[in-house]
Amino acid sequence: MFDDIISNGILWLLFIAWVLIVASPSYRIRWLYVLAIGLLIFSIFWDFSGVEAEIHRHGH
Repeated sequence: MFDDIISNGILWLLFIAWVLIVASPSYRIRWLYVLAIGLLIFSIFWDFSGVEAEIHRHGH
């Protein structure tokens, strides 16, 4: 269940990022969006990987 929520959330983030990049007026703004979305997705993956490691450690 959580995997579906995570994957759907990331798909929505990518879709919104794509729309913003296409709609943005200048390349400078596009690069800001790309960096911001990239950092956001990286932090999400980082958080979930840490949480899963903790769950597995306590589960066994």
